[in-house]
Amino acid sequence: MSHHLDPLVSQKLQQFQGRRRRLIIARGLSAGLLAFVLGMAAVALIDWYWLLADSTRWYMSGAVYVGVVLAVWLAGLRRLIYVPAREEVAEQMELTEPELRENLLSAVELATDDPSAIHDSPVFRNLLQGKVAELMTRVRVHSLLPFRLIAAWVVAALVVVGSVG
Repeated sequence: MSHHLDPLVSQKLQQFQGRRRRLIIARGLSAGLLAFVLGMAAVALIDWYWLLADSTRWYMSGAVYVGVVLAVWLAGLRRLIYVPAREEVAEQMELTEPELRENLLSAVELATDDPSAIHDSPVFRNLLQGKVAELMTRVRVHSLLPFRLIAAWVVAALVVVGSVG
């Protein structure tokens, strides 16, 4: 008897993780663009007002680049380095979709390939897997993680870049 995770549930978990990753990348790039354009504008304004030496301009430009790296790191890159386990992705999905409650996490935790780890009824596991698969058919990943979560970052970056260009 199979105790694997239903393919539909596994597919939805992968979709959720992929969408989360894309949104984090978009937010990080937007933060980087904002930091770069605003930082360089500040350096240009300071240089215009005080007429700086070349070495001071280089140091200030370097500081802007460090600020860009820091902004990208804080806004997204640090979240991409750690790849969450299936259980953690299931937990994140449950937080965004209350209808799943703790059924999704339970189904993921009970899906195992090791027969020695099974200490409960296979019927229970199959019922839970079926229930979760049925619930997951109604889940739309793009509505769990909508673009509006990062829209402010993207719009701000587009406005700043558009106003400079």
